[in-house]
Amino acid sequence: MCDSSGKINGAWEKVLYKDLGVPDNFVSPHFLSELRKNVYIRKYSLWSVIVDAGCIYQQLCCIVTFVTLYFYLLLDWASPSFIGFVLLLFLTVGYSFFWLLNRNCGRMIGTTFYIRTGLIIFAFDLFLAPVLHSLLATVSTDTIYALTVVFLLINWVSMDYITQSAEYSYESGSNTTSLSSSLLAALCLASRLPTPFHTFVLIAAGTTLFALWFSLVHLIRVIIVAILVDVSLFAVWL
Repeated sequence: MCDSSGKINGAWEKVLYKDLGVPDNFVSPHFLSELRKNVYIRKYSLWSVIVDAGCIYQQLCCIVTFVTLYFYLLLDWASPSFIGFVLLLFLTVGYSFFWLLNRNCGRMIGTTFYIRTGLIIFAFDLFLAPVLHSLLATVSTDTIYALTVVFLLINWVSMDYITQSAEYSYESGSNTTSLSSSLLAALCLASRLPTPFHTFVLIAAGTTLFALWFSLVHLIRVIIVAILVDVSLFAVWL
């Protein structure tokens, strides 16, 4: 019930089946007291947005590099032996750098796992290159290029960019769709190359760019963030 001033005696309830002694259009001043705005909003700094956008741009650069290597092999602008040698050089430097960073972090098991996995993948690529080279030979070139565009677009869109950030731990199975689509794109383009050795080099390049590169990049980001935190703490201490 309400008093002579029109105020309710007692707690007001948002119900329609009780007679509270007030007009139908009465609204309590505490009606929106429990309303909260932007509860789960997350604020981003300009630097974090630039870094996250860099991950997306980096993946696009990997795709462009892979397509460029394909045309270099297709048009015979570079021999597969030369590209394979450059790829081997980058793999050696990358694995050495990865080993040194993991050694500083005390994660030697991860290094052994990646080396063993890489050797298995490249061995299968080498032995299955003749089969992979002729697997899609009967498909028209227009269809091959259309499928390649679709697969590379799926790779770019479905890439798990969250796990490439330094504040998240890398999950080995988070990029399954992205990696599978990139390997399918490599398989499609490999069918247009002249020899099985060209096929092996292209698939090995795709494996390096789309599978191994981001493991090293994530580790570098973790090390850089740790260094920046130490420098910040030292500056605050001074």
